[in-house]
Parts: sequence; C-alpha cells; structure tokens
Amino acid sequence: MSLGSHLKYTAVASTIMLVFWDLQQILLFAIGSILIDADHYIFYVFKCKRFDIKGMFTYYDMLTREKDRITYLGIFVFHTVEFFIVAGILSLYIPLILYLLLGMFFHYILDIIYLYKLKCVKLRAYSLIQGFIYYIR
Repeated sequence: MSLGSHLKYTAVASTIMLVFWDLQQILLFAIGSILIDADHYIFYVFKCKRFDIKGMFTYYDMLTREKDRITYLGIFVFHTVEFFIVAGILSLYIPLILYLLLGMFFHYILDIIYLYKLKCVKLRAYSLIQGFIYYIR
C-alpha cells in the first residue's frame, strides 16, 4: 500500500478517534501507523546498498508489479509478531506506547488487506523466524 493511502486512512481513523482520545494519544497513533514503514527503508538499504528514498519507492513499486514472479518480498522487522510482542510488553510499563502499538496494528491490518487483494499474502514474512527461513531458501 502506498504512503499516500496509509496517510489518508490514518487521517480518517485519527479523526474518528478524536471522540475517544486526546491529541497526544492521536498523535502517537498516527506516528505508529506511519513510522512502522521505516523498516521498508532499512530493508531497501540492506538489499540494494542504496540510501535514496525515491529509489526505495521505485523498488517497491517494481516488487508490486512483479509479485507473480517473485517468491519473497523480504522481512520488515517492524511488521513482525516479535516486534509487536515487544511493543506490547513495553506498553505495560509505558502506557503511551499502547497508542503507538495501536497505530502500528492499524497499519498492519491495512497491509494485510492490501496484500490479500493482490493475492500475495504469503510473500511477506510475518515473524523473524519465518523471515530467516525464507532468506535461507
């Protein structure tokens, strides 16, 4: 899913949450929903040995177009079950992290829906262990 789409859906969800949360909580939700994708940049730098953000968007557009010919999209650390567990445990000690976690979870659900529509849900690793297994193959 594109950055623009994530921003749009996050803005809508944040507006709805104005009824239930204060501005700090909404801001943390939005930050969690958007910054979770920083791992896409980390993976791009690791895989392509390049640091340009425009190139990263081009790379992921290419992956989306070539989804029927590739077997693995990569491991995105912030999108793994383990990262969510760590964030969940931290939220028990630092309550505001819960709103970051909820934003991340919101983003994650949008990603799953998008990948399902593209018929490529199985191309992404959902845990670090699964990612390393895919990487070894």
